[in-house]
Amino acid sequence: MIHVLADKDKLTGFLLKLTQLVEERRVLIVIDNAESLLSETGQWRDDEWGQVVGALCRHAGHGRLVLTSRRVPATGTVGLLVESVDALSADEALLLSRELPHLDRLIRGELPGVDRDVSRSLALGVLNIAQGHPKLLELADGQAGVPEQLAGLVAVGDAAWREAGGLPDGFFTTLETTASAGDYLHVLAVWTEAVSGVLSEAGRILFWSLCCLEEPDRELSVLDGNWGGLWAQLGMDGQPPALDRTLTEVAARGLVAVRRENSGAGESYAVHRAFNPDPSRANAAAILPAIREIADHDARESGMLAMVLGVLDPAAGERQMRAYLDAVVAVGDYRAASVAAGRLVYLCHGSGRLAEALTLAEQQIGYTRQAGLGPWTQLLDEVRRLQMLNEMGQAARVLAEVQRLRDRMQTLPAAVGPDETAAPWNVREMLLDTGSDAAILLGRWQDALDLNAEQITSLRGHSAPAAAIALARFGDYAPLLRLGRTGEALALLLECRQVFQDAGYILGLAADLNALADTENERGHGGAAIGMARDALRYSYLAGYMIGIAVSYHNLGGYLADHARQHATALACHLAAALIRALTGAEGAERSVREAATKLRALGAEDARGPACVTASGPGGPGTDAILPADVSALCRMVGDIPGTDLAGLLTVLAPDPATADQTLRDLTTQAKILAAAPPETI
Repeated sequence: MIHVLADKDKLTGFLLKLTQLVEERRVLIVIDNAESLLSETGQWRDDEWGQVVGALCRHAGHGRLVLTSRRVPATGTVGLLVESVDALSADEALLLSRELPHLDRLIRGELPGVDRDVSRSLALGVLNIAQGHPKLLELADGQAGVPEQLAGLVAVGDAAWREAGGLPDGFFTTLETTASAGDYLHVLAVWTEAVSGVLSEAGRILFWSLCCLEEPDRELSVLDGNWGGLWAQLGMDGQPPALDRTLTEVAARGLVAVRRENSGAGESYAVHRAFNPDPSRANAAAILPAIREIADHDARESGMLAMVLGVLDPAAGERQMRAYLDAVVAVGDYRAASVAAGRLVYLCHGSGRLAEALTLAEQQIGYTRQAGLGPWTQLLDEVRRLQMLNEMGQAARVLAEVQRLRDRMQTLPAAVGPDETAAPWNVREMLLDTGSDAAILLGRWQDALDLNAEQITSLRGHSAPAAAIALARFGDYAPLLRLGRTGEALALLLECRQVFQDAGYILGLAADLNALADTENERGHGGAAIGMARDALRYSYLAGYMIGIAVSYHNLGGYLADHARQHATALACHLAAALIRALTGAEGAERSVREAATKLRALGAEDARGPACVTASGPGGPGTDAILPADVSALCRMVGDIPGTDLAGLLTVLAPDPATADQTLRDLTTQAKILAAAPPETI
């Protein structure tokens, strides 16, 4: 359901399907730790979560939903039964203890310098005092590394239970406790005071300060900004001990848990750090509610919102980014304008509007200069422009420009100044990658391998992520395959596919599957080539990459004709590829039309009337009009219902006016008919 989260109307429509699904199917859905989605009063922090839970509850069918939460939702839970879950049973308490590192060693009798029987007796005492309370077990684990301290804690706990009327009977016989919530609270308070009492003075101050803070303020940035002032306000001498060291001491006692991935900066910065290294659909869906709320309060974050939206709904992301670009240009913030224009380049490129992408790339070059940014940043903008030219079939021009820019790059300073937003290694690698792509398009296989080898060396030099290195290595597959090194190409693709899969990199998987289909075709494995080409098409749709979708249709058409003799479906696939390329202005539409003409000729040759029907009267003969699709709707029917694809929806995005797509298709089919009627050697 990730694809519907960016649009409230789409979400509303999907929720009806979700209710129908859980009503008709025997499916169990578990949402754990739901209190993180709820305010203290039980209101949903994000209304969309409330709608989803409501949809999952609003039925009397076979499906079931389980929520675990310390807070009960106030709304959206019709049909949801509330069951209170208190202390753990004896068996569950033992299982939790075996997951806590110090208690586990205590139970196993593996603590250094402690007799096995003493160790196990002490563990039994902990389980008895805790009576199945998870927090008491966690608190005990923080002391279990020092048996003497733990023994003292057990004695304190025993005294606390006696004050409350004595330890409940039967925990180890009935396996359930009879203790009340008040009893647990009393023992927990006594144990907390006992544990905090052995902390250093700084540790006690820090712990009790954390207890006094509101939950949203329990952030390292808040503590760091107030630690010195708090120390002085309490009349302590000298400078306070280092905050990190003090926090580590408190955490080691089990009194606090530290999640460092969200520390060190504000919420806005944390969202950037969470999204930028992993701009996947799943991550975008998780981050969208937070960045929406942030952008509502800080207009400067509208660009980040547009990036996240662009992953889930490219059209919505583009609208948001264009509005942001207009706003920052209006106030003369050309640095922000440069970034926004760069994002729009890739959004337009991804949706196949290459002419728009090229225009935006040229605008970005101007914004960067107006912002006074440095030479490395300006060079990066020129590389983006070359990438668009590559896609538009100007590979020879691009390769010449790449060499010119490589020479210029040698004159730039190795160290970057404050006026740079681009790292030299990133500029170098993008330039080499663009050059390698151009060499592949020109069939200069060894040049492509040489340029790519430089890129991979650079990536490894700064310890780039595995997925980035795999993506660069993937560029070697086509040159290896065309040079006859099929085994090397296959091994490379299988390695890259595993890396892309581990990283959840959908676009990389789509490209890899297309390449694997190509390789299997070269090896004569037609069935495997067709299956992988269909998977590649599905992944290309999932990634929303128009050019990749066109490539997948084109390749699938060839495999269907060569290995399955499905010439009609193959013809439709080639026409689909040609139509997508024509509507986006991408290179390769003519090649797909030529392949469509070949399939048209083959269909005529297989017709019961013989090959004369192909050339009888007029281009392509009278039989071809019955074979060729009359309009886009007919083409979509011919392509068939390949799971995970939506050709009709895609063409609507590329050409909102149906007449435009229909006319373009008629022009393409006319070209195919003319070629089919020509001598075979001219196709």
